[in-house]
Amino acid sequence: MTVAVAGTVAAACGGGDDDVDMDMDMGDGMVAPVAGADLTVNLTNWAISPTTRELQSGTIKVAAVHPRDHGGHESEGGVIHQLVIGKLKPGAKHGQSQFEGLELNLTDIKVGETKTGEVELEPGEYELACLLVETDGGKTYDHYKEGMHTSITVK
Repeated sequence: MTVAVAGTVAAACGGGDDDVDMDMDMGDGMVAPVAGADLTVNLTNWAISPTTRELQSGTIKVAAVHPRDHGGHESEGGVIHQLVIGKLKPGAKHGQSQFEGLELNLTDIKVGETKTGEVELEPGEYELACLLVETDGGKTYDHYKEGMHTSITVK
């Protein structure tokens, strides 16, 4: 399996990358909020599901969870995910991958893992995304194009 990170991530910045091995899957695809996190994000094949879509500006503690029941098999891609939080450029719409910059980049999140970080967010529209592109068994999986992105609003 070959894994690459799409273009803009190379310039990514952001806080923390604590590696916590825990499976917070509640059995129905939902993820329990991680204790101490302001935002818990569930990463599955091929979706990103935050516990909230609206946050107050300031320092945000983020937990990215890649549950054991992640919607795929080892031969179908998505064994590793990433969570980036990027502020959208003025006029950009969700799903266009047009960021002013990346605020947080949690990488190499394996099945069953949770990674955490802190980020300072100003008011605006943000996108949560996985920008990994991987090749497995001769097939290429672009996680973003597969649907691994969603938006949040910071007030």
